[in-house]
Amino acid sequence: SARIHYVVEIIGGKRNEELVNTATASGFYDGTEYTNTAQASVDVIHPAIDIDKGPDNQQVVAGGSVSFDLTVTNAGDVPLSNVVVTDAQCATGPTFVGGDANNDGLLDLTESWTYTCTIDPVGTEDFTNLAQANADDPNGDPVPEAEDPAPVDVINPAIAIDKQPDSLQVVANGSADFTLVVTNAGDVPLSNVVVADAQCDAAPVFQGGDTDID
Repeated sequence: SARIHYVVEIIGGKRNEELVNTATASGFYDGTEYTNTAQASVDVIHPAIDIDKGPDNQQVVAGGSVSFDLTVTNAGDVPLSNVVVTDAQCATGPTFVGGDANNDGLLDLTESWTYTCTIDPVGTEDFTNLAQANADDPNGDPVPEAEDPAPVDVINPAIAIDKQPDSLQVVANGSADFTLVVTNAGDVPLSNVVVADAQCDAAPVFQGGDTDID
């Protein structure tokens, strides 16, 4: 007997479902055809990973810090290995918190792995932070990278006061009156505004300016 080896590749077809491949061999001897078949099943997998970054948006004072919670899940149909979560802007982390329920190092279909990371300090401008998740499928091939952005509103609150007049002349034992003008020198509304003047006989009296009465 003799063995002849063939290699075949299936291109195209229904790649989204399992299939059974059948090969047929035939030959002739003395005018008679002899045939035989063999089958092999092909398990079509759909590896995928997903990442969710929260909160979806947050507000922070310039120079402050922001923290994020990252949740990585298996969006496919097979366990994933070599899970790596990155966030280029984080000063610390991403740090793995937990979620590998059976401690096998594989991101299973029912698991959610959580991470945290912190940016400290933030700058003075708004920015969008991006987290990414990567992993390998059971064949050792990388799955498509997943990413999730989270915008951060960086605020610069500030208040200014102008006392008028800048200078004043008054007779001894007389009285002096001042007008105090308070303005918002930042980029967000301010609450609980308090104006004080220790030398005044009474606290400064609000005269107006809250046009929308809020």
